[in-house]
Amino acid sequence: MRKDGFFPVVMIHRDDLVQCGFTQEQADSFTNTEMRNLADKMSDDYLNQMYWESMKAIAEYIVGERA
Repeated sequence: MRKDGFFPVVMIHRDDLVQCGFTQEQADSFTNTEMRNLADKMSDDYLNQMYWESMKAIAEYIVGERA
């Protein structure tokens, strides 16, 4: 948890690009600015597609585990 009460959800790394099919050389060629741009676009995509539904489903599962 961060001091402001937020909890990080996902972080990306150049190694993740290799995991999805880029060569190590290609992944290493991404600048920090390009990586930030990629992370921002992925965040927007995640929020627009499944973020809220996933949060609700997983939170309900956790609540159910308490019982």
